[in-house]
Amino acid sequence: MNIEEKLRLAQDIAKALIIHFEGFSSKPYRCPGGYLTIGYGHRIEPDEGWGEISEEEAEAILNQDIKLILGFLKISLQEKFDELNEDQFAALVSFVFNIGRTAFQESTVRQKILAGAKLSEIANEMMRWVYSNGKYLPGLLERRKAEVELFLSGGKEQ
Repeated sequence: MNIEEKLRLAQDIAKALIIHFEGFSSKPYRCPGGYLTIGYGHRIEPDEGWGEISEEEAEAILNQDIKLILGFLKISLQEKFDELNEDQFAALVSFVFNIGRTAFQESTVRQKILAGAKLSEIANEMMRWVYSNGKYLPGLLERRKAEVELFLSGGKEQ
């Protein structure tokens, strides 16, 4: 499987995971992290003026968000990017979509990936991200479990 096929499959898997955990909102709302959000968890930027949107519009926005995250991961993970399988890509896309690019860039999850750590060590670091603004959220625990299960599936422990 070439990299384009891998990324396309990862995008589809990540999209399903994100839709499942984010749910749909046609109108802007504040997420638990306090950010103005719409659709399937799209964080509204200051220059975006969203009113009410359809599920189709939300899906188009999500597709763009996922493509941006995949591009970000390619740069952020450097040569390790090519070593990941489609399930690992998908899990990381969902993870980054949820915690944000800056948080991922500074995270021990990224450091462990770049250091070539065991998959179980990376998964353990992912499981630490179950808080928003210092508050434990059971929904984040369920999301992390799903992301970690996906991340570990098909991966070979180093």
